[in-house]
Amino acid sequence: MAYMIPRTIIEKILHVAQQFPVVRVVGPRQSGKTTPVKTLLI
Repeated sequence: MAYMIPRTIIEKILHVAQQFPVVRVVGPRQSGKTTPVKTLLI
C-alpha cells in the first residue's frame, strides 16, 4: 500500500471551497495535485 504524504493544502482547499463554487489547483507536473483532490471528493 502506498503512503500519502500529509498535505497542508487540503485544509486550504476545503476553506476556499466553502466560499467559491469552483476551486482550481495548479502546479508543476507530478507535484501532488490530483491525489489530495481525489481524497476530498471520496
